[in-house]
Amino acid sequence: MNTGLVWEKLSDDGTVHDKDNLYTWANAFTAHVATLNAMSFAGRTDWRLPNVRELQSILDYQTTNPAVASAFNNNCSPACQATTCSCTVSGNYWSSTTSVSGPSSAWFVGFLFANVDAFSLSGGKSGTASVRAVRGASTSGTTTTSTSTTTTTIACGDVNGDGVVNIADALLTAQYDVDLRTCGQAPFSHPEVCDVNSDGACNIGDALKMAQCDVGVISCLFTCKPFVCP
Repeated sequence: MNTGLVWEKLSDDGTVHDKDNLYTWANAFTAHVATLNAMSFAGRTDWRLPNVRELQSILDYQTTNPAVASAFNNNCSPACQATTCSCTVSGNYWSSTTSVSGPSSAWFVGFLFANVDAFSLSGGKSGTASVRAVRGASTSGTTTTSTSTTTTTIACGDVNGDGVVNIADALLTAQYDVDLRTCGQAPFSHPEVCDVNSDGACNIGDALKMAQCDVGVISCLFTCKPFVCP
């Protein structure tokens, strides 16, 4: 069962994983991600660039410089390798998400002050930013760090497990509330992250919050109360 995302750990050793490597948006795919897949990094060939909501999910709004969860920035020192450290620079990181209103620009996440933007980067997609690759699924249900990758649990509200909290999750939750979906059965695969308003239920109230986050009315960074199928 798909319960999370596996992230590339970044280093300070001058390799493809080095935190200081910068790429244009196109080269993020053709140079960085392609290299990881060609070398079967961590035994996998399905590495990709994260979408903007996936990348935003590792921000830590309680800290700055870098504003990232501690699993992504620890033991970082000169010449350290991805097997012994995890590094994050306090700069911008590319996502795979192109701006709808300006296709020459792409969304990026800034890890200095935890910002998400698409237009302040000089040159748009021709400008340069850092890259952290991701791959789709882990069999682990908790946040763990291995020798070269970091695994994060599925985002609160992402009941269909596609890496994004949006109107599709809201619809599935609303359908479950009126008995049109079976708890835990695809595509309503992750009811455990359904209770985004932490009231102990999975219902239309949660669906409304998911829909509001999809259109930008509220933040999509929910904190779930674990929901168990009755």
